Amino acid sequence: MKISFNWLKDYVDIRLKAEEVADKLTMAGTEVNAISSVGDDAILEMEVTSNRSDCLSHIGIAREVAAATGKKLKLPKISAKIKPRKKQKSFSIQIQDKIGCQRYIGILIKDVQVKESPDWLKKRLESLGLRSVNNIVDITNFCLLEWGQPLHAFDFDKLLNNKIIVRRAAKDEKIVTIDGVVRNLDSDILVIADNQKPVAVAGIMGGSNSEVTNNTKNVLLESAYFDPITIRKGSKKLALASEASYRFERNVDMDGVFFAALRAADLLSKLAEGKIAGSLDIQAKKPKPQRKVQLDIARLNRMLETRISANLTKSILQRLGFLVKAKKDKIEAVVPSFRQDVNLPEDLVEEVARIYGFDNITSSLPAIKSSPIEPQAVREIQEKLRQTLIANGLNEIISYSLISRADLKKCNLDNLEPTEVANPLSQDQEILKPTSVAGLLSAINHNLSRNIDDIKIFELTNIFVGAKEVPVLSLAIMGQKRKDWLRQAKDNITFFDLKGLVESLVEASRIEDYKFTAKSFPFLKDAGSSVLTIKGKEIGFLGEAQKEVLERWDIKKDKIFIAQFNLEALLDFAGQEIKYKPLALYPSIKRDISFLIKQDTSSEDILQIMTKEAGIYLKDIKLIDFYYGQQIPSNFKSLTYSLEYQTSERTLKDEEINGIQNRIIKALESQLEIKVRR
Repeated sequence: MKISFNWLKDYVDIRLKAEEVADKLTMAGTEVNAISSVGDDAILEMEVTSNRSDCLSHIGIAREVAAATGKKLKLPKISAKIKPRKKQKSFSIQIQDKIGCQRYIGILIKDVQVKESPDWLKKRLESLGLRSVNNIVDITNFCLLEWGQPLHAFDFDKLLNNKIIVRRAAKDEKIVTIDGVVRNLDSDILVIADNQKPVAVAGIMGGSNSEVTNNTKNVLLESAYFDPITIRKGSKKLALASEASYRFERNVDMDGVFFAALRAADLLSKLAEGKIAGSLDIQAKKPKPQRKVQLDIARLNRMLETRISANLTKSILQRLGFLVKAKKDKIEAVVPSFRQDVNLPEDLVEEVARIYGFDNITSSLPAIKSSPIEPQAVREIQEKLRQTLIANGLNEIISYSLISRADLKKCNLDNLEPTEVANPLSQDQEILKPTSVAGLLSAINHNLSRNIDDIKIFELTNIFVGAKEVPVLSLAIMGQKRKDWLRQAKDNITFFDLKGLVESLVEASRIEDYKFTAKSFPFLKDAGSSVLTIKGKEIGFLGEAQKEVLERWDIKKDKIFIAQFNLEALLDFAGQEIKYKPLALYPSIKRDISFLIKQDTSSEDILQIMTKEAGIYLKDIKLIDFYYGQQIPSNFKSLTYSLEYQTSERTLKDEEINGIQNRIIKALESQLEIKVRR
């Protein structure tokens, strides 16, 4: 959600900088993800949770700013006077689907002049990335962004018999939406129709057969309340989303339907020189009575461990739009229609706490009596791995368990069959995550947008495979290695840093018999893409993220390395008995082998040959150099291995070691076609 800072100042008299306002909003629970500049304006990128649909507008955010700063909210002045009726001679509105549409306001405005919008209106829209179309369409978009209420303007003369019918689409009905696409409709989709045909997909997009053009003379303005579930299903079925559907899916303000319509009609009469010729307000159900919530001040202070007075509580809630009556140490708050998330006394406590300031509330642990519980095995290994990763400079993250199908598609994992949420609050939270990759990439995008380029993160979380909850460890690293103030040159992280990190985790779990085997994954580059195998069982994967996957996540960096491991499977092999060996009496001898080899050759194949040919004197093998690029033939890589030889019986001779080295080289040349670099 984008908010124009200059526009915001129309409603709140603030002299703070955009960064200061963003900080106050974030501290009050309305998170600002980023700030960007457009001309002389600052654009705030808001993270609005699905239960706060009232914040999907400039007035909604202005209300939050007013509450956080103690300033007064200034609503726009509207000079138009409209008193909608239930019947009109000039047009009619009929709601057939009383569940899909609970309120529909239509305002007829005649003799409009369709023309270019004034500069101030175009500037408002363009600063938020919207293209100016004409004054009629621009006004509906302006009011959407101002009030959070989607509006639509029909060319009134294109409506057969001057009639609006809100109904379900019939089988095999079609409509060409204003984007020029033919949409096949069915009974799951709510439409706005005239006496003959659909003229709009309700709450999602208008039809080209009724859109406003340069020849339009009379406009019917629509402002309605559409059922969130109905709109969500229709949007999903048509694979069509819009700014309107985004808001309807999250529940618009029933009372705001009228105020937004009134504001738009006022602007149309001024900027399009139209005349308000009639209006209808059809409600399918009786309006719900205003909710009243009572709160005991003593209870509030007991929950927060504060000494907030009744007067301060009243002031905070009034700044948030509540009507408040105070009686000694109790208050009664009338919940405004736009705050559909407030129903309980605890909700009021939360509202008071976030505006009062969490930093003003002393933190303390609750007094809980409990008997000591023996830690579970999974928790033990989680803590051991957590400490190992923190010691290696990684930071722990926590991501959402609910993600969207679009997130899976961005990871090339849309072939998975995830567990669906029965009644998701939004499309962003429609499935239980079957992988932690989406959470890692989302966290990387979040950090990069804040100019953090060296990212080393991990997460101990659960993924959902069918009906089973599986504990996993996932990690991602990118950027530069640990900064060394003694050296100016800083090396970038490579795949082998990830592999070394994984090896340290496995060894911290006291596991010895493990190996890495090449295997492809749809979101990883083939080069280096591997699985960790312990005694023939696959535990997890590691590799470098594909460039096209990163681009879908709007990540403009490359060389991002990710891994994920099944903790339950890891636990099956953890805690192996450590076998100690006596210190060697005789010195070891080291020899290096450097060679070129095809890029698709796995390290496992190389190590197997080396180990077999080296025999009993081989103590250790390490890859000490890896390179591909300039001066290396295409599809080849340069590797250098260090081999250490030792025996507990005597000092080995150079002739023996040289013979072993030559035997290894011949075996590699014959079996893997290496080219030795001498």
